[in-house]
Amino acid sequence: MERDPFGSVLKRILNTHDVSQVERDTAYVGWCVPASCTLDDLEIALNEGLNNSKSFLQQHNVSYTGKIHEKFCQKQDERKTFDMLDGAFCILSAFFVFVVLIATFYEYKMENELTDKEKQNMQKNLGRRILIGFSARKNFADLAKSEESNPALAPLYGLRTFAI
Repeated sequence: MERDPFGSVLKRILNTHDVSQVERDTAYVGWCVPASCTLDDLEIALNEGLNNSKSFLQQHNVSYTGKIHEKFCQKQDERKTFDMLDGAFCILSAFFVFVVLIATFYEYKMENELTDKEKQNMQKNLGRRILIGFSARKNFADLAKSEESNPALAPLYGLRTFAI
């Protein structure tokens, strides 16, 4: 039976309880072997292990052999590398982390060094308001803050801190 080596293990072990389908409640085991080993070496080792184990089939005189397909083997030089989307995701994530750090530092500086009148003038600037929107300090404070208008909603305010 052919299996996709990159498929989900959950799909392999999920038992559908449908008699028309083959039972899939088994998971496959991987081996880490030296690069000098070949597929034939792996097949020999697998078959020795199968033949030396006492099983129900051997007790009833049924013999079996294992076969390893080449697509199931992955060498170090064949491992997957980053593609363009992975690189774009890393750059975008780093950009957002950088913006959050800059916004948090800027908000901290603005909070401690500016007078109230200067703060009000800065709040009118759209670019500064957008930058402050990325501040971790302000966002965590807003997430933890709860309104006192309805005490029944208090547990939900705490939950949203962890949910986001």
